[in-house]
Amino acid sequence: MIAPLQQILLIFIISAYRAVGAVTSGHLSPWATLWVVLSGNMALVLAAWQFRKRTLRRMDHATDPLAVLGTFEQNLQRLRSMSIGWLALNLFFMDWGRLVREARWRLPHGTAYTWIPLDPIIWLALPVLVWICFWLAQYGPEALVNAREAAISGCHGRRFHPMPTRLQYVILQMRTNLYLILLVLMIWAMQRGTTRLAERVGLENWASAIGLIPVLVVLLLAGKILSMLWSTVTMPEGPLRRRLLAMAQRSGIVFSDVRIWNTHHRIINGAVIGPMRVARYVILSDALVENLSPGEVEAVFAHELGHGYHRHILWYLTAILAASLVSAGLSSLLQLQYPQDPQLWGAMTMLAMVFFVVYGISRISRLCEHQADWFAAQRMGEEWSLAAGQVGGQAESSFPAVTLRPPAAQRVVEGGLFLTPWLMDHSVGSASAESPLERGAWAFSTALRRVVELSGRSPEKPGWMHPSVNQRTQLLAKLAASPDAVRRFEGKMKRLRQLIRWGLLIGLVSVVMAVALASAARQPSVSPMTSPEKSARPPHFVHMSGEWMTRNTAVGDEPVEPARAAIAAPLAQ
Repeated sequence: MIAPLQQILLIFIISAYRAVGAVTSGHLSPWATLWVVLSGNMALVLAAWQFRKRTLRRMDHATDPLAVLGTFEQNLQRLRSMSIGWLALNLFFMDWGRLVREARWRLPHGTAYTWIPLDPIIWLALPVLVWICFWLAQYGPEALVNAREAAISGCHGRRFHPMPTRLQYVILQMRTNLYLILLVLMIWAMQRGTTRLAERVGLENWASAIGLIPVLVVLLLAGKILSMLWSTVTMPEGPLRRRLLAMAQRSGIVFSDVRIWNTHHRIINGAVIGPMRVARYVILSDALVENLSPGEVEAVFAHELGHGYHRHILWYLTAILAASLVSAGLSSLLQLQYPQDPQLWGAMTMLAMVFFVVYGISRISRLCEHQADWFAAQRMGEEWSLAAGQVGGQAESSFPAVTLRPPAAQRVVEGGLFLTPWLMDHSVGSASAESPLERGAWAFSTALRRVVELSGRSPEKPGWMHPSVNQRTQLLAKLAASPDAVRRFEGKMKRLRQLIRWGLLIGLVSVVMAVALASAARQPSVSPMTSPEKSARPPHFVHMSGEWMTRNTAVGDEPVEPARAAIAAPLAQ
């Protein structure tokens, strides 16, 4: 799967080019530029197919084909990163962006192109086509591993299904991995259309504010959009659905539906999507529901409830908004104070946002994952206490479904692809847990490790937005055993929320100060004792930038970003 970071960087590169343009201009002719751009992307595709050939050759004699497949996927991830870097090089240091814009300007400017952001679509088309070729190359090795795993599927407790067709596989990958790009394209298209419609009806001064409405609409309805994009269906009525809904009701969490994610049994995962209650869904993949016991499914479901209970999606959006406002406001203030080199401050702002996306979002997401884990452990402990306190088995207990799973030692296969000694050690070490919190932490940790075991991932390797499984289970054990550790962790989460709030406040203040200082800079400061000739000054950068951004918001040009337009409108008046 494509890391979300790669999608975010690709979107950020397009947004940055739309905002600041090229850093330097190339010296190639249009046809030479097109040839260089296509040649670079073709070289990446050929490299991927060369890796595929080498991977298939190594799998013929490998004792662990899954490890060989993992190495191949890592190589594809590096090639995807190289395709993103190649796009940035083409846009900022060559004439690829200008070439696309000049070709688009030759098209007739009618209503048919009002809602279509052609330039970003063309810029994104090449890396997306390259990624599709990568998925086509990945299909063969993954199908070979799936066939070998099916031969020993009964040994490690996983049910295997035939591989989907090549077309179904590529469509699944596009639906699963390009959702952020699709959402951003929808926002750009709606911004473009609403802004130009506002200008045509005489609401030019409100065009920037009106352009923010599509952003809010898409973000609030993101859960509904993703539920349709990911081909989800409502979970059928049955004991498992009733148990999940009962857990959500006891936790006081409201959402629209529990849905099954159709992945052709290729993905073992769950998620909560949508910031609004009316468009918020908890989704569980088909392979997860099929291969996990009901108690383990409940543990994964409780983790997703934790994300909704603590409003992690809203905190993510607030953090991104705060970082954007801080960078935009401070950049505007620095440009007002030192207008000699505005491109320097613009570049520093872009680098600050890249640093926040790479490290800031990662840090926030990992803490939120720990918090959702702790919520799941508490809920599973409460479920055990509830079941233990009832006599006669009147309630359907979720905890026995976890403890009654056969020991991991019985599922270890010599030369098998899913090795479970670390799961066995964890189960043996936690079987003597007495308190409800310790039992809840054990139940969720067992389900989490089961998911990682079936997915073939390493329990020691962290992700960009997720800590490693070992880090998560170790922290859960500390929290369940020590009230002091719980207080320290809750204090850390409280400080994180305070930091996001302060960042949002600082960003708003800096933007307001930039607008106020820009308005004051427009007033002529001519002293009565000084002649107008001596007091004449060259045009301020704010004036020139305001005029430039005003011209770029005219009908027929590319619409500006909402944050930039919001600052540009008062500067240009």
